[in-house]
Amino acid sequence: MSLRHRQLAFIPGGRAEFWMRWLGIPLISIFIIVVGEYDRIGDPAFWLSEGFWPRLLLVLILTVIIWEGNVRIYAVLDQRYPWARNPRRRLLMQGLASISFSLLVIAVPAILIPETFGGSDFLGKSILLGLMISICVNAIYIGWHFLEEWKLSLTLAEQLKRQNIESRFEMLKNQVNPHFLFNSLNTLVTLIEEDRDTAICFTEQLARIYRYVLQNKDKELVPLATELNCVQAYLYLLQTRFGDNLRVSVDVSELLREASVAPLALQMLIENAVKHNVVSRDAPLTIEVFVDGDRHIVVRNTVNKKKVTEDSTRVGLQNIRDRYSFLSSSQVVVENDTKSFAVKLPLLEAV
Repeated sequence: MSLRHRQLAFIPGGRAEFWMRWLGIPLISIFIIVVGEYDRIGDPAFWLSEGFWPRLLLVLILTVIIWEGNVRIYAVLDQRYPWARNPRRRLLMQGLASISFSLLVIAVPAILIPETFGGSDFLGKSILLGLMISICVNAIYIGWHFLEEWKLSLTLAEQLKRQNIESRFEMLKNQVNPHFLFNSLNTLVTLIEEDRDTAICFTEQLARIYRYVLQNKDKELVPLATELNCVQAYLYLLQTRFGDNLRVSVDVSELLREASVAPLALQMLIENAVKHNVVSRDAPLTIEVFVDGDRHIVVRNTVNKKKVTEDSTRVGLQNIRDRYSFLSSSQVVVENDTKSFAVKLPLLEAV
């Protein structure tokens, strides 16, 4: 049963109830004796007198009866008048039922053995005794209720937060798949019109890349080596189209290739560089992929903005930023000036 649908019954059980009873009842009894005889507690003779122990025993018995009765009252009211539905009404009902029951329990011994409650002043002391026991027991259980409710609300909030994060992350991962396919098919259409043989090779490489997408789309992280293999296949597609107008260098040591990155992050950065910049004989586009001294995989390209950019689904860089915000406390770094544009992705622990 989920926390959301769990019944909010706050009567403690098990070890908690054991300690509440075996510590609470004696402490309440001693507290009542001390408060009732505050003017005599400094006299050692009071604690050693013959009347002290029978009085303490009687208070213990009454506390047990009132305690157990209040627990039953609390359980019944939890079913009929839950705190969450109407807290003011519940508090009123709790107070009336608890005090009435406590005074009734006290009334019998107070009338039968009034000397135990202070002789001629037995009525006032018995009422005070009942009120004190009732207040103490209710304070314990109401305090327990709100402590458990607070803990439950924190757990529910954390659970909902986690579900929201997982839902958003899943949405971000699902954006990658159609985004990549849409742009690749546009490129394939162009190649089919220009060179059918090249288009066949392009299709084979595209199938290789899309196989990678299908195999890794549900993963949060992939090895950098695996991602770079996908990048090499993607670069083949781009260079088939642009030739020497696109110049790409990939320089990553074998040791660093064991680290991890978000799947298709590098491919999307390269795709963005081509999408937003001129790629021509007069203005070739240069893209560098390397690892800096701070263990970031860097994709840096020269800047020569197109006057009219291609249609964009606008999920590229922001998608990568959002995914990394879920995966790590390390931030994606963007460096942009008039000559170059660079995105630095933190290398994460190996998967």
